[in-house]
Amino acid sequence: MRCPGCGMPSWRVHGRYVRRLGDAPVAGSPVVIELTVRRFKCLSSRCPAVAFAEQIEGLTRPHARQTQVLRSMLASIALCLAGRPGARPAASLRIRITPG
Repeated sequence: MRCPGCGMPSWRVHGRYVRRLGDAPVAGSPVVIELTVRRFKCLSSRCPAVAFAEQIEGLTRPHARQTQVLRSMLASIALCLAGRPGARPAASLRIRITPG
């Protein structure tokens, strides 16, 4: 794994945790992906990122709670209907959203 702060390779696992990501619904049912993610410790003493979590390319981004596919679906609904009116079609697609 490479540190996102400095790019230095790190092999030192700092811990693990379960990460839950909302994904696009399948057959009308909401989907939640559960991943066990490793946290790494940066080996550079000059790096501002002391610890960082591994990311899965194309699926996860730092701090994201939804996959890119679900984010794209929600963005399309939001652009077409602007805000609260978009909550109804999202709910009919079985996409859970929270007020933000």
